[in-house]
Amino acid sequence: MREFVLQRGTVDGRLRKHLGTELLDASLLWAATPFRLLEPEHPTMRRTVDLIAQTLTGGSGGIWRYVGDSYYGGGEWVLLTAHLGWYWTEVRDFERARRALQWVEQAADRHGHLAEQVLESAQFPQRIGDWTASWGPVANPLLWSHAAYLILGHALQPS
Repeated sequence: MREFVLQRGTVDGRLRKHLGTELLDASLLWAATPFRLLEPEHPTMRRTVDLIAQTLTGGSGGIWRYVGDSYYGGGEWVLLTAHLGWYWTEVRDFERARRALQWVEQAADRHGHLAEQVLESAQFPQRIGDWTASWGPVANPLLWSHAAYLILGHALQPS
């Protein structure tokens, strides 16, 4: 599978969202952290993560899923920001990992709950109402977001 991905699932030295596209998706972080399809230091993974950080960081510092995402307006994802921080601990970029942790902590609501995504820097704020009318508010609390926060916090603890 690794060879297939490296031969067909890349473009310009980085992973692609799926075959047939050149799009980038922050979920590609999982190819290294935690699934280890590629090691975190692999050049393809490093290039992918560098581009995620450069092009998918939203206005408040969280990570968008992909450019053009309109799901609930395309906000910044708590889960993906925590996973990016976890990746950074694995490549020993602890300063960036701590910034990701801080952003996740600031994303908590007044009850300490972490949602699926934060909508203040949504790519398409005009679409939030459509999604809310159809499906209700953004998932909150989201267990997966809380788990990613705990994993990142643990990864930042001294050994």
